Amino acid sequence: MVFFVNKSTLNGSINIPGNKSGTARSIVFGSLADGVSRIRNPLLNIDSFSIIKMFRALGAKIDTSNPEEWVITGTGGDLRQPAEVLDAENSGTGFYFALACASLVEGWTALTGDYQICYRPAQPMIDAINALGGQAFSTRNSGTAPIIVKGKIRGGEFSMPGVNSQWMTPFLAACALAEEDTVIHESQLLERPYVDMTIGMLKRAGIKVENIDYDEFRIAGGQKYRAFDYTLPADWGSSGYPLVAAAITEGSKG
Repeated sequence: MVFFVNKSTLNGSINIPGNKSGTARSIVFGSLADGVSRIRNPLLNIDSFSIIKMFRALGAKIDTSNPEEWVITGTGGDLRQPAEVLDAENSGTGFYFALACASLVEGWTALTGDYQICYRPAQPMIDAINALGGQAFSTRNSGTAPIIVKGKIRGGEFSMPGVNSQWMTPFLAACALAEEDTVIHESQLLERPYVDMTIGMLKRAGIKVENIDYDEFRIAGGQKYRAFDYTLPADWGSSGYPLVAAAITEGSKG
């Protein structure tokens, strides 16, 4: 395939899309909240809609008819058993959050994803669910999807390797809805900015997490998510393309 690009100029303005990680967390936290949440400037990408599909199956009502503002009627933490397999497609963030939240469901939930997701490790999360009083196993006995989960988790204590924050941050969200308190021990936690972002967004939704030097996280059980209005910050990683295009194109205006 050959592409020909003609020399041209740029003129006008664009909106930088919302932050990817923030969009994912807003969908999840809004789905767990009691009431109606509004998410402004969401990222309109395949991953976002994969997460929406899974949390609709878990009982949330999510209106995406307005691309500038999504409206989520949450479950109040009472997630229903899905009638279908939860398919994260290619969303790793969505898969890990759905996996943790499935441990809040009475009954069995099956989760999978595309070829790449089915080779992403999830054994630390499987172990955590079992330690918290739920049941979880990999159908291939490989620590990867497809994974079957049964709730509900009670709370408790577990350790988590710190090499991937995507394993731990979903439990900051899910364990707040467990009956008992939870303590998570971390070893050499990496990707700390994602943890900070998660805790900050949880606070906006009324959830308290105690961070003890990134080595230990304490989450009180029996908390309630409250609905929120949130305008997502711009995803500056996505802004680089138009910035470079404008910089290298002679006579461009914005």
